[in-house]
Amino acid sequence: MFDKNLLGNNISDIDKNLLAQTISKIDLFFAKFGVNIDYDNSRELFENLKIVDVQGKQNYVVSYDETSNTIKQNFENPDFSPKKYEAELVESLLSVLSQKLNFEEDRYDKGLLSRDTNLRFHGFALNDMLKAYIGTLITGYNKETSVKDFYLDSPKDYETIPDRAIHDFCEVFGAEFLLKSFINADGSELFYKVGEALGSEENAIDLYNSMDSYNNNSIANRRIYDLNMEELKEKMLENKPKM
Repeated sequence: MFDKNLLGNNISDIDKNLLAQTISKIDLFFAKFGVNIDYDNSRELFENLKIVDVQGKQNYVVSYDETSNTIKQNFENPDFSPKKYEAELVESLLSVLSQKLNFEEDRYDKGLLSRDTNLRFHGFALNDMLKAYIGTLITGYNKETSVKDFYLDSPKDYETIPDRAIHDFCEVFGAEFLLKSFINADGSELFYKVGEALGSEENAIDLYNSMDSYNNNSIANRRIYDLNMEELKEKMLENKPKM
């Protein structure tokens, strides 16, 4: 379990207790899937973590700023509610917990983000969707998101990529593997498995880009997503042990 003494003097005792309680809920959630959280991965981040109150027009109640390693909270946001605050605090803490120092490159690996052979990053949308999904399951708060061309997304169903991507990836790779890859900042292993199943890194990039660029052209990207996800599921069935 998380030790609140990991938190430095930048944070008040009240906030330390709040963060520790929230992290305990996150810990219990991952434990249900047989996944343990290694707090040493993000120890230095927690030791230097800050919490600040902000004012003005932001699109969040709570948000984590990676650059300054700061949790920002806006109690004056007109959309503020206790549930929204709790869910976004869970997402913010997941952003910290899912980082792991890459000693070779002197940077932090982050959640399900991965780099291809040209050193370009992929997986931003999948990473954000998983954090939001976990936040919803822990708190019961469901974010409302608007998607361009929502009702034209796919003639087959009423779900968008954000509605179904996490379910699809869990179906193919299992919830335990997806959560373990995320919390250990091992998105590269997931990306490799996707490329292996689809036959090339280029196909994996197409799938990831269809999620990362989804809002730019939801109809075209949904077609690309469905094509590659269908292939992934077929490979899963082919590799499933026969009775």
